[in-house]
Amino acid sequence: MILCLLTTVLACGLTSPLPAQNPGDEPPTAGMPVDFSHIVGRYNITVTADRTEVFVEDPIIFKVRILGRGPKQYYPVRKLLRIFGDDLAEQFYVEPMPEQDRAMPRDGAWEFVYRLKPKTTDVRFIPGPKLVYYLPERRKYQTAFAEDIALTVKPRPEKKPEELGLKTVQAPEQLYRLATGDAVLSRENVPSSWPAAVLVGMLLGPPLLSIIGFLLWRRLFPDAARILHERRGQSARRAAHDLARMARPYSPDRFVAILTGYLGERFDFAAEEPTPAEVVQFLKRHGVAVPVRQSWADFLSACDAARFGPAAPEAHDAWPDQAVKLINALEAELSSRHHHGASPKRAHLRWTRNVAVSLVTLSIVLPVYASFGSNDSDVLRLAESAFQQGAQTGNDSAQARKFFAASARQFAQLHARGIANPDLYLNWGNAELLAERVPQAILAYRRGLRLAPGRPDLVENLSFARERVAHPPTASVHRADQDDWLATLVPWLWWLTGYYRLLLSLVTLVLYTLACCAAISWFWRRSSLLPGRAALLLIVASVSGYFWYREEMHLQRDRDQPLMVISQETSCRLGNGQSYPPLATLPTLNPGMEARRLAQRGDWLQIQMAGGVIGWVPREVVLVDE
Repeated sequence: MILCLLTTVLACGLTSPLPAQNPGDEPPTAGMPVDFSHIVGRYNITVTADRTEVFVEDPIIFKVRILGRGPKQYYPVRKLLRIFGDDLAEQFYVEPMPEQDRAMPRDGAWEFVYRLKPKTTDVRFIPGPKLVYYLPERRKYQTAFAEDIALTVKPRPEKKPEELGLKTVQAPEQLYRLATGDAVLSRENVPSSWPAAVLVGMLLGPPLLSIIGFLLWRRLFPDAARILHERRGQSARRAAHDLARMARPYSPDRFVAILTGYLGERFDFAAEEPTPAEVVQFLKRHGVAVPVRQSWADFLSACDAARFGPAAPEAHDAWPDQAVKLINALEAELSSRHHHGASPKRAHLRWTRNVAVSLVTLSIVLPVYASFGSNDSDVLRLAESAFQQGAQTGNDSAQARKFFAASARQFAQLHARGIANPDLYLNWGNAELLAERVPQAILAYRRGLRLAPGRPDLVENLSFARERVAHPPTASVHRADQDDWLATLVPWLWWLTGYYRLLLSLVTLVLYTLACCAAISWFWRRSSLLPGRAALLLIVASVSGYFWYREEMHLQRDRDQPLMVISQETSCRLGNGQSYPPLATLPTLNPGMEARRLAQRGDWLQIQMAGGVIGWVPREVVLVDE
């Protein structure tokens, strides 16, 4: 009897399937909801909040608790949860806090923690999440809902500058002055660096254009090329005439002088006492055939032997004829390679056609800016009116800040419409600074300086705004980078706004092109003056190109590592999450501190301070110049 009972129990234990091995536990792909959280079993969901009455952007610790049981491989996992709808992200800033999660599978409970910050006072409740799981017993997907949590969101009270981590400083008189006129509504293109392909084209273009221009000149003006060819051809007749008039006894030095002079007039050969090897190498560069080069080398070698060795008078009698044969052989080869151009009439037509094409190509129609319309003017009038009201308020600083904040919002609206110019950013920065919004003011001034480097009023107001920033004791510097030393050295440089880079690029390209032309001319003419001129032009072009390259690097940095300003006090952490500890060298960042963005992971940004300190901050606590 006992044996039968044990056999029955073992059989039942072996035949009852484990939850992880039951094929029915696998959720089917067909009909799987998009918000399925990859949980299998029977579960429920509840939520709690640590407080239900907050100010705008105050943090709320929101805990999601999932209760139930199921197969181990389908336990709740944070990265697979699909419990929130789009309405939560529209009303709250959502920050996961995985370091505070708790998993208690023995008790059938899992807890996930989030930090929520309401964006506006219109938020009335925290929407309850829903949990979509698969129930093997019914072989269908089920949905569990959590209840909404009622919430009261109040406007954030105004804080004193000391409470915001800002210094109290008397505002200078220039902050109350606004830039006026049509320039405030102008749209200036924000400078951008040129692509690498354009820079490579600028580097290779001038030499290619110089060669193409020389070839076109020879083709468009065949008469000039022919005249040059005939003028050079006269050197052969003069050399033959000088050889025929030589008196006996013949001097080897005279033969070398006549032949060297012929090469100098014919090919701009600059050497005065060339060796046979130098002459052969020179003729090789001009494409002369090997037999002709060899005959020249043999004759010049014989001359050198007669000049510097024992004399051989019987061999000198045939030298005049041999020298003339050398010249005729060289001229015959050059004549066989010389092709005369087309008729003057066809050349003139071709020249006219090329000039017409060039004029059409150069006639580039500049884009015409769309009219700004009265709408922008109305917004500007509202901004200026609110600014003046704030300036006339007097001792009521709280009321004045409200007017300045309203003015700043209007200037920000103009910026959002695409209006960009130094005057707008100056006015915007002044309004933000008088409204005690130092981070926004610093960002506005930096945007203005990007368009007008070194502009005095922008530099002065930015310096005053930076004085308002309270620096942590461990922070040695507070700027993202050093100021432009060239703009500081030449304060009137900002008048060249919009033309500085264009001027540098044009000067560099013109000088570089002239240097290439001089080099090509020296290659064809072998003039002794051209190398020096080409080197001088190239040096000046290099100096201009350095400043141009410097501007391109600044623009490249602004694009790849945009400027950032800390908008509220935050911790600078070692990694992209609240679980990482703050930096030991700079644990706290105060509003108004400047940095550069290096990378982004989710809602976290990696930043670099001016002193080289690198850390991570949440995206919501910074203002990025993009």
